[in-house]
Amino acid sequence: MVNMRKMVKTALFILTRAMASDGVFIYVPEGVVLKKPVQIVNLVQSDEDIFNQHRNLIIVEKNADITLIGGVIIPFLHRNSLQTE
Repeated sequence: MVNMRKMVKTALFILTRAMASDGVFIYVPEGVVLKKPVQIVNLVQSDEDIFNQHRNLIIVEKNADITLIGGVIIPFLHRNSLQTE
């Protein structure tokens, strides 16, 4: 029998990987505690309509700690621009 949940999760995973155009990789080794937060800011600016898919991979090992702050900045270039976040 086909596991639809697993198939859909796999399909979505493949789609997001294929469409990713940007992103960050953060690795925090075992026992490391970052005292200050890490801020990830995605700046999207284009004179043309674009599709922009970010994919971030963050690995935090045992007894490690990180505080992440994220955001997206999309400047309004035209009156008809759409800002989603």
